[in-house]
Amino acid sequence: MIGCDSLQFATANGNTADATVPGKLYALGVIQEFLKVGYNGLNDSDRGQLRVSIVTAARQLAMPSAADASIIKMDESKRILAMKIAVLLADLATREFPQRWQTFVTDLFAPVSSGGIWCEPGADAGANTIGVKICLECLKLITEDCTDSDFNAKISTVRRNDILLGFNEVTHQILPLLFELLSKQYGDLNNAKNTLTQMNQYLASSGRTTAQMSPEEKAQYQIQLDKRDAAGAILADELGTIEKFCQSMPLDWMFKVENGVDFVAALLHLLQEDVAKIQ
Repeated sequence: MIGCDSLQFATANGNTADATVPGKLYALGVIQEFLKVGYNGLNDSDRGQLRVSIVTAARQLAMPSAADASIIKMDESKRILAMKIAVLLADLATREFPQRWQTFVTDLFAPVSSGGIWCEPGADAGANTIGVKICLECLKLITEDCTDSDFNAKISTVRRNDILLGFNEVTHQILPLLFELLSKQYGDLNNAKNTLTQMNQYLASSGRTTAQMSPEEKAQYQIQLDKRDAAGAILADELGTIEKFCQSMPLDWMFKVENGVDFVAALLHLLQEDVAKIQ
């Protein structure tokens, strides 16, 4: 069984480091190569066990620990592991979904507390949204594999059609989650930006700069910077996935307005952003 539990050791400066990250990356790389050359030789039972193991690894990575409660920034090593696991999940989905992986949506898009890897409703970006990053990257890769001529040569036409038909059946479960995430993180991003503007105005009114802040002010200012960057990063990931949907998937995925989910209005609103990087 593949797992992502961390073994840590103390560094010279007193911090802790994840001693298992290189090992995890190597193991995930080996599995990725195996999927290319040996997966078709597995029986149904072994395929199912491998899939369960990879989903379990994703869930372990996505599950916030007690130490993550006060952490806003996503740990870089976890981000790298998340991307690797997303590649594996996308590879499995293009082989198994929907016929042999009928629990794809509940395995990935249920909240962590309900057995999936998606974030809890209303979760702040950062350490709590690693599972979201895995899901978004997985969706983007599957879309590329099924619809982009630069990627889809490795998938037969029959498999592509099966996957696309399967996704059409589950969009009503996935798209509302994406819309809720978009609304939450965009609101958090603007709140952080407005707070930073107010803090800068306060400093200017007293003739000071950020370099002249007190330690307490610096800590509060950094919290808002981290919130802005974390929400902006998740938004960038989600907009990248939505862009793939808009380019390649049926138009009614994005155009259909149902139960308050209106991506067209949201995307038109985002056109007001005047910077390339949404942060």
